[in-house]
This record gives sequence, structure tokens and C-alpha cells, in this order.
Amino acid sequence: MSINSTDHLFAVITPGLLYAVSLGTTWGGFLLMPVLYFVFRRLSMPLAKDCTLKLFDLTLSLMLIGLVLGGFLAALNLVARDGEMHIPLISDGLFVYVLGLLGAIYYTVCVLLLSIKTYQSKPYTAKLSMGIFEALRGKRTPAVE
Repeated sequence: MSINSTDHLFAVITPGLLYAVSLGTTWGGFLLMPVLYFVFRRLSMPLAKDCTLKLFDLTLSLMLIGLVLGGFLAALNLVARDGEMHIPLISDGLFVYVLGLLGAIYYTVCVLLLSIKTYQSKPYTAKLSMGIFEALRGKRTPAVE
């Protein structure tokens, strides 16, 4: 196997591997992503490195979106309890499970699409990915004189 085909193979396998690890232990999968990124960077595997970075961006973005939505729903539930009102899905706590299920389905579909598009050597960026790490590792701008 040449380095290019090895890079392609690792790029295709990495999303599924990280998804399987994160199903077992959520923090294990989340901590394995930066480790794999630096390993792939050290081994000069740009496709696998970019694939890992995109998955890490997506994971962090969905965690941040979930945190914001969770805070918003908790605030609505608090207001409903203080006002002695009943908001149908929020007061019952059912909306949190619906959003969690939708987030899990979206994450699974994005992992599958990332693997498929990487296999086809086409770029893929999820719609809800904020691109935090991609922006941080961008090209340095020259100093203005």
C-alpha cells in the first residue's frame, strides 16, 4: 500500500471508528479525536487529518448547540413553573428527548455522509458545523505595515 492509499483508507475508516468509540464512552471518543488529528498530522496523512478535524468540529458544534438549547428549555421550564403554567412539550420534559433524538440521528447521518464522501474523494461539511477548528488553523495573515 502506498502512502496515498493508506491515507485514503484511514480517512474512510476514521469516522466510523470514532463513532463506535463515542457510542461506548462519550468522552473517550471526544478525547480520541484530537489525538488522532495530531497522529495523522505527524504521519503526513492530510486526508485523514482533515476528516478527523471535520468530525471534531461537528461534534463540538453539536455539543454547543445542545448546551444553548438546553439552557433555553430550562429557562422556559423555570418561567412556566413560576407562572404556574403548563407548556405542553417543555413542562413534561419530552422536548429534550425529541431534540436529543434528532441530534443523534443528524450526527449519525453526518458521520455516514462524511465516510461516503471521503471514500469518493469529495469534500463534505455538515450544515450545523461551525468550523471552529478549521478557522483556528487557517492561514496566518501577514502583518499590516
